Amino acid sequence: MKIAIISHGMRLLDEILKSYKKAFERLGCRVITKSNMGGLDTRDIIDIANFKPDFVIGYGTCAMLKGSEGFAFRIFKIPVISLFYDNPFLFLDDDMIKEMESFPEYYYSFIWDEVYLDIYNKRNLPNGHKILLALDREKFYPMDITKKNAISMVGSMPKSLDDFSTGNETCDRFIEDVINLKIDNIDIPVLEICDYLYNNVDEYRIVEDLYNKKPYQFWRGIYSKIHVSGGTRYRTFISSIIDDVDIYIYGECELKKSNIYVKEEVEYGHELCRVYNSYDMNLNLSTLQLETSINNRPFDCFGSKSFLLSDYKKDMEVIFPDHYKEITFKNLNELGEKGEYYLTHEKERREITEELYNIIINNHTYIHRARYILDILADENI
Repeated sequence: MKIAIISHGMRLLDEILKSYKKAFERLGCRVITKSNMGGLDTRDIIDIANFKPDFVIGYGTCAMLKGSEGFAFRIFKIPVISLFYDNPFLFLDDDMIKEMESFPEYYYSFIWDEVYLDIYNKRNLPNGHKILLALDREKFYPMDITKKNAISMVGSMPKSLDDFSTGNETCDRFIEDVINLKIDNIDIPVLEICDYLYNNVDEYRIVEDLYNKKPYQFWRGIYSKIHVSGGTRYRTFISSIIDDVDIYIYGECELKKSNIYVKEEVEYGHELCRVYNSYDMNLNLSTLQLETSINNRPFDCFGSKSFLLSDYKKDMEVIFPDHYKEITFKNLNELGEKGEYYLTHEKERREITEELYNIIINNHTYIHRARYILDILADENI
């Protein structure tokens, strides 16, 4: 099988695509890569067409390239596979959706969060499938490093992202209320909180109308601000209330406390792997667009044979059905209790880390994900 990969230009996203490239090649596929960072030119598209791939795959919508005569790869009769490890509706504009509805046989979307996948399917968009993130064993692996009895937290929380003004006071109050309720109810998905507010605050019907009638404006104008601003405020709040243990924050942070040590952001891959291997506990505070899904850290951290305590997401039950309760927290009390327990019980921490390491390397690598994609496309005769 021949595959063309369209890279994105953003480091983390391209690292994911590089991992997929290696996985497809190990499964016997021939793969070429073109960068869409500055936009593909005519020569790039012709090169891909001459390669005659069975499909083109890209992160998000970066492989849905529209020219003066229509969407390029569909014109060349090449199916497009979109990997959505972000909210797909932040990227799918009206033209793209119309194209997918008109030519469903050319478009396949692999979406990591079942809430967005459900919305996608209810809109009768074509060929939607669930897919999780995964471990790249060449980037994340156990290291022989003496661990600090402390917490690491990877993720920036710049003050500049705290501003979410939309220019509409009702929308601004809605965003503020959603973020505050989310921080108070860690385990409740954001869209459930939105539904609660629609049903209980009359003035927020205007936001519900926007969601129903102009969804792209809702996702880009309202939801994206909840995700970006809310994630910063959530991480800042949790980090600020942790006492009695040192916490090393890798990324931009303006918090000033005697137990907080702010470090520079590290590159995804080997440098980040070293961070995970350096602490008795790694803390995962998810961005707010993760409704039920999980980010890279459970795969990367346990794949590094390092302990992780994470906020609860439903997909933790999918990955670790027998252990998710031990390594997740749904509220601040659970965060405190489980954090203290695993920081002071080395034997138990090592045992569960060993078990989850084996689950990850045996079931959740990019080889597993690439084979899953190929199997689904084979069922579709691609």
